[in-house]
Amino acid sequence: MKAEHYPIVGEYLPKDEQPVANFEPGQYIGIAVDVPALGLQQIRQYSLSDVPNGHSYRISVKRESGEAGRPPGYVSSLLRDHVEVFGLDLFAE
Repeated sequence: MKAEHYPIVGEYLPKDEQPVANFEPGQYIGIAVDVPALGLQQIRQYSLSDVPNGHSYRISVKRESGEAGRPPGYVSSLLRDHVEVFGLDLFAE
């Protein structure tokens, strides 16, 4: 992950360097994140935050710290802190 403006970081996906589909400005991808502590996957959508390059998608992930009795963002924290450890599935329409 590349720090952009704390608490936002940029992440390039996928890590396998295989070709990816072209996209238009404003499009987003869905990311299914394996959450071992819960024994399931959680799906989140992220806007693409870079120009098409043919080999990766760039998303920006904000740390949701949780305020006023709200819990912190669990999936965004996993993506920011452990993206190499947990399984990710990308999908787009």
